[in-house]
Amino acid sequence: MSLPRAGEESPPPPPPSSWLPSHVQVAVVQARGLRAKGGPGDAAFVTLQLGRQKHRTAVAAQKGGCPRWAEQCALELPPPPPPAARPAPPPDPDPQLLQLVVWQRALVGPDRFLGRAAFPLAALLQDGRSHPDR
Repeated sequence: MSLPRAGEESPPPPPPSSWLPSHVQVAVVQARGLRAKGGPGDAAFVTLQLGRQKHRTAVAAQKGGCPRWAEQCALELPPPPPPAARPAPPPDPDPQLLQLVVWQRALVGPDRFLGRAAFPLAALLQDGRSHPDR
């Protein structure tokens, strides 16, 4: 890189680049108001899904319907779709929908569903900018 000499104009600054995050960091802290669905165990866990990626927390005691996990995981964000005349429908499962499901661990038989939450991530990636505080 050379500096401009006296009387020469400096080159124009580069255009602002558009940066998009490649991962989302998810913190699973606590669930509130859960009701155990019978059985001897009162242990709960959370499954997280973003597109085809899945993560499962450790099992935590419910302690009055409010289990605490204090766990984090990083999930890869899908690449932005290419510009097109008509947007194609998202594949199943939706790659920009973060889904959390709380389960009660069963000692015998299938685990029991306790609750669900879903967070659309497309709104966080608008206009080619990231919003790290959401």
